Amino acid sequence: MQPSFGFLLGFIPGAFVIGKILEDSRNLSLPKVFTALILGQGVIYLFGLSYLYLNLNFILHKPVSPYSVLMAGFLIFLPGDALKTAIAALVMVPIRHRLFSQTNTN
Repeated sequence: MQPSFGFLLGFIPGAFVIGKILEDSRNLSLPKVFTALILGQGVIYLFGLSYLYLNLNFILHKPVSPYSVLMAGFLIFLPGDALKTAIAALVMVPIRHRLFSQTNTN
């Protein structure tokens, strides 16, 4: 019942969205990977922020505005998450190419 539990729940549909976008892509481009990761991150934020708002207002009975939830659960973490997303996209493309090129030679 922690206020941040929604973000953990959001990892499941977030990973599903990323996987669905990239599952049939053997030749990945950086824009496609970056877009998939951004959309997946958006799903995580959607679940996390919704749960955070509901938890604080209705379970813990600490009235907070949607703006406060955005500030506390989104804007503070956005720069770090954007940097990690960019790094993941930059690393994923060459790793995926190498994995598929090794798989095809065996």
